[in-house]
Amino acid sequence: MPMHQPTTAYKKIGKITKKPVKLTENQREQWLELLLEVTGGGIYEHSIPLDENTYHSERWANILGYRLDELPSYNTFLDWLFERIHPDDRDYINDEYQDFIEGRTPTYDVEIHLRHKNGQWIFVRSVSKVLERTTDGRVRRLIGIMFDLTEEKQAKAVISQLQS
Repeated sequence: MPMHQPTTAYKKIGKITKKPVKLTENQREQWLELLLEVTGGGIYEHSIPLDENTYHSERWANILGYRLDELPSYNTFLDWLFERIHPDDRDYINDEYQDFIEGRTPTYDVEIHLRHKNGQWIFVRSVSKVLERTTDGRVRRLIGIMFDLTEEKQAKAVISQLQS
C-alpha cells in the first residue's frame, strides 16, 4: 500500500471532532496521571522562595533514585539539589534559573546532568512555566516537569560511534 493511503485501522477510527470535552475533576486527574505515566515525567510545583507547599511527585524522586520520604525538607531542598548538579552544568543552570525567576525568559528549559542516588550521572530535561508572578515580573510560583533522558542520550552516543 502506498504511504499516502490511509490504513484500514485509521479508516475505522472515524471522524475526529473538535468539540471540547467536559471532564470532571476526577477525569482530569486520571488523564494527568496517564499522561505522566506515558511520558515518564516527574512533576514539581513550588513558590519562590520555597515553602511548606513545595510539591514533588513520586516519579520526580524516583528519577533520581529516591523515594519521596527521602527528599529533604523545603528549607534545605535547593542546596541538596544543587549538590547533585554536575559541576560543569552549575553556571549554566544558575544563569538559566535566574533569567527565568527574574522574568527575562518565559520558560525554564534545561538539559543537565544530575547525580543519581547510586552515584551515577543521569541526564535530565527540566521544563518549568510560571503559575504566578509578582508585580515586578519575578516568578512567585512555578510548575514543571522533569524527564530522564539518560537512555536516549546513551543510545544516540552508541549510534554516533557506530556511524563513525
